Amino acid sequence: MINTEDIYKKLKDGDSITKKISYVHKEKTQNKSKQMSIGRIWINTILPDDFPLLNETINQKRLDLLVDEVFQKYDTKLSTEILTKLQQEAFKLATILPSTFSIDSLIIPKELEEKKENLKKIKTQVSFQEYEKEIQKVADEFIAYIKNQGYSLDNLLNSGMKGSALTDWRTVMIAKGYLVDLEGDIFGPVEHGTGDGYTGEEYYKAAAEARRGFYFKTEAVRTPGYLARKVVTATANLKAVKKDCKSKKYYNIKITKKNSNLVIGRSHLKSGKLVKIKNGDELIGKIIKLRSPLYCKSKLGICEICYGDLSKVLNCTNIGILAGGAINDVVVNNMMSFRHKTNQVDLIEVDFIKSLKKSKVKISELNLILEIQKNKIIAKHDCQIELIKNEYNEISLMNLNDKYILPGLINISYGTGDEESFITLPFNFKVNLMKPKFIETTSKTIVLNYTKGDLIIEKKEYIKEEDPALVERLFEGRLKFIKEPELLLDLIYDELPTIDLVHLELIISNMFRDELDLTVPCRLSSYKNPVIVGQKQLPFKSGSWLNALAFENINKAVETGLIGNKDAEMNPLEKIIMEESQRSKG
Repeated sequence: MINTEDIYKKLKDGDSITKKISYVHKEKTQNKSKQMSIGRIWINTILPDDFPLLNETINQKRLDLLVDEVFQKYDTKLSTEILTKLQQEAFKLATILPSTFSIDSLIIPKELEEKKENLKKIKTQVSFQEYEKEIQKVADEFIAYIKNQGYSLDNLLNSGMKGSALTDWRTVMIAKGYLVDLEGDIFGPVEHGTGDGYTGEEYYKAAAEARRGFYFKTEAVRTPGYLARKVVTATANLKAVKKDCKSKKYYNIKITKKNSNLVIGRSHLKSGKLVKIKNGDELIGKIIKLRSPLYCKSKLGICEICYGDLSKVLNCTNIGILAGGAINDVVVNNMMSFRHKTNQVDLIEVDFIKSLKKSKVKISELNLILEIQKNKIIAKHDCQIELIKNEYNEISLMNLNDKYILPGLINISYGTGDEESFITLPFNFKVNLMKPKFIETTSKTIVLNYTKGDLIIEKKEYIKEEDPALVERLFEGRLKFIKEPELLLDLIYDELPTIDLVHLELIISNMFRDELDLTVPCRLSSYKNPVIVGQKQLPFKSGSWLNALAFENINKAVETGLIGNKDAEMNPLEKIIMEESQRSKG
């Protein structure tokens, strides 16, 4: 049976990694011969004998899934050993067979040069979307040309390890196209690729977009990191507990291709019995009743039936701390990948009516105070929008001549005194909030006063992008008039679709508190008096002196930990600090 050393010898002797040879394995191929590439045989020799045969392209995305599959199948110790071996052998393979490319692979054939020239001619004759499609067609042909010529550059382009073959190489070799500035406005096009050299005007256009890229790179680290810290300190006291809470309330969720893998190991109600999900794909298209941290009745934490098997897979019961780490990982990755897509413009037409229906807000209530059109929202009655300054920074709230540009989470109040009411407009894109005649500004707030007939919001199109300000506002509970945890979960999941659902359910269940006693999560009172408390305020409700201290509020820390709740059980972070303190004294 072939092993890794046999493969390395073949490669050193001059065989191509894509060359197909016979592969026989007692378990993986049931002793039958299969014609597979040397590269695919290589990875199968590294994985355990009882791991299913891999006979497909392993790019970055597939490799990430492979890591999850290994941890699902084996315990933590063995999984770590397998992945360490895979990493070590990958380094060895890279030194034996390094991926490189020649200058010939960067020379565009004559027929594509002619198509590039045609792009310059049609730029004023077609729409923005049509021009971008034409650039993409030429880029597709260039990538196909590289592949057909057998250049090893093709492996680099399609590995998924760095950027995108189409978006990156179309910018270098074909044309940069239309650009987006820091305010989200489209301009251009830049008709040359960087390999051709820019004109002076094109250089400054590209520089304007580059500043946007650098901003998002900064935000990719700052915002998710601080958000993760807040989530960890807010949920550090939440643990996975073994005893079933016997909750009779379920989270109704439709299983799709996007979330089918995220519910594996969770329990759902089927024919009156709780059944653990082993294969999420079998449930695609169905609405199931899922046991969830949203409705867990355990007072000591979240029971293992509501939480699922994730804590066992990760060998950690401190599930609140895990959630914070997951938030940091997913948001940083989303933001960093978006930074590499700053030249890929995804323009979406605005339809406020469809967006509001999708968000599940009560349209009938909105229609009492607002006239909602496809691209406009107009005041039917006098109303106010209050912007609290410390909830924004200079980029998440842009103050222009006739409007504010801000993340699309807006709370509107109307009526006065005891009859004052509130409604929420949740959009997952930046909106243009038009300035009314009457604006009251203090050191802490900006109050926009609209009268009947005033235009409140107007927007025709937006660019789909990861917005760290929007994600942060959702986790800080800025949509304070939401009463259903499922609605907040849907809004956050739309922004973070790759995160494991149970992390979001855990965080949101912790955010909903009983208005009569903010130390009590609403999951314990069946959401009778729900109020949302943001991550930064939650530590002051949890009885943790460390969490209060983490946000530089010494008085609150003393009041919370030493005066108000002396005998409260310490959370894991507090225990570590106390143990280290005792050790240093000893």
